[in-house]
Amino acid sequence: MLRKAYAKINLGLEVVSKREDNFHNLNTIMAMIDLYDELYFQKDSEITLETNINIGDIGNNLVYKAAVLLKNTFNVNDGCRIVLTKNIPMQSGLAGGSSDAAVTLEALNDLWKLNLSIDELANLGAKLGSDVPFCLFKKPAILEGRGDVLKQFIDLPEIYVVLVIPNFSCSTKDIFSNHVTSPNDNRFLKLINAIQSKDINNIGKRMFNDLEVTVDKIFSEEPIIKIKSKLLEFGASGAVMSGSGSTVYGITNSFKNAQKIKNLMKKEFKNYHIITTKTNNF
Repeated sequence: MLRKAYAKINLGLEVVSKREDNFHNLNTIMAMIDLYDELYFQKDSEITLETNINIGDIGNNLVYKAAVLLKNTFNVNDGCRIVLTKNIPMQSGLAGGSSDAAVTLEALNDLWKLNLSIDELANLGAKLGSDVPFCLFKKPAILEGRGDVLKQFIDLPEIYVVLVIPNFSCSTKDIFSNHVTSPNDNRFLKLINAIQSKDINNIGKRMFNDLEVTVDKIFSEEPIIKIKSKLLEFGASGAVMSGSGSTVYGITNSFKNAQKIKNLMKKEFKNYHIITTKTNNF
């Protein structure tokens, strides 16, 4: 059984307040993009995980944790062999690990014939990470809570995306622990209105991420601002950081424009990984 785990981007991310459990309340809008990891699942006597990269302690990997959680929660006798091919960079704000975990829950639900609903899987997924429920639902959506509470699905026009993945990664825990919340200025509502207009230029102008300023404070030379400025200079309709970083992306209305921006960015940022892709609406 072969499955794809798609990356996500945040079109908007508002940090509302810090919670008593040390997480933060968020308003965010997420969409899947056409960049994915691949996972192969085969029934076996034990749970094993093979990967194409070094992931360190297997017990800390979200794929392995998802499989163990499902097995233990429902007293499954079978195990599974899982082969993970990583294409989504880790600690980049693209939810690669969360998407891998979501696909693992989906696939093992089928492989082990558990017949769980997507809502039941999402409740389990929230125990693994805040982005896992969205990665199960897959459709563009507005989310609240820790980013794990679905408020409503939204319709997006087809958006072409230029991903700029710097040569440094961001720890979500470190970024949030250093973040200072700022007053609400209705940016989130304005972004929702822009999305409803289906106008990519309007959407681009309204995209934002409260965590950008925190990342630029932690890393020297304000890398997020520099990447965003160049994306806009080279023709992107808008540019914003995804999640807690470090990926920054620009949007445009055609593949031709995206390729042009990508080529110019590759000359400017020779040590960064730059990819063109597009949103997936499923």
